[in-house]
Amino acid sequence: MSHSRSALGRRRGARKSRNLYLIAFGLLLSTGVLVGCGGDDGDSASASTTASDTSGSESSDEEPAMTDAMWAAMMVPHHRMGVEMAQMAVEKAVTPGVREVAQQAAEEQRAQIPTLQEIADSGGQEAMPPEAPLEAFNQEQMAQLEALSGEEFDRKWLETFRSHHMSAIMMTDIAMSGTAGGEAKTLQQKIHDGQLEQTETMNELSQQLQ
Repeated sequence: MSHSRSALGRRRGARKSRNLYLIAFGLLLSTGVLVGCGGDDGDSASASTTASDTSGSESSDEEPAMTDAMWAAMMVPHHRMGVEMAQMAVEKAVTPGVREVAQQAAEEQRAQIPTLQEIADSGGQEAMPPEAPLEAFNQEQMAQLEALSGEEFDRKWLETFRSHHMSAIMMTDIAMSGTAGGEAKTLQQKIHDGQLEQTETMNELSQQLQ
């Protein structure tokens, strides 16, 4: 009986975590700032779970760890997309400040991916690739950037990459509100602080390029 209650708690914890992220993703998609985050068909069904299903008193002690694992599984493809986008600016940007922030972002996100993968693996979560509509949006954004050059590219890249950072910050803030702590919390804080600082730098660069 105790094993059954534990399994039920884990399932409810997973549903609650998924729904928190789905709410955030819906907000991000509606404002056009979500770039490179993943999900799966099962998440859509979870989104329709009633409040009574997701807010029961039998939450498992493993829920925080599941929250961290799901966050990491979603951040892995998001970071990979970020590295690709940042590397493009390293190669194409004509504004020194843009190249510098892109290089910093590429190095930091590339270095964080292995730890994110470990956190996801610890909760049995695989990296979640973008769904078809989001993947199409990502490719459209990349194609637009590829077609630009000079300061026009720099302005568009800053706009796009700031949105990418803001989606990561929102995802991470949600995870931090229910984290199990430890290595996951340390990385969450690092991503939040680092990407917020880079976003502020990109805001300043955008103003300079107006």
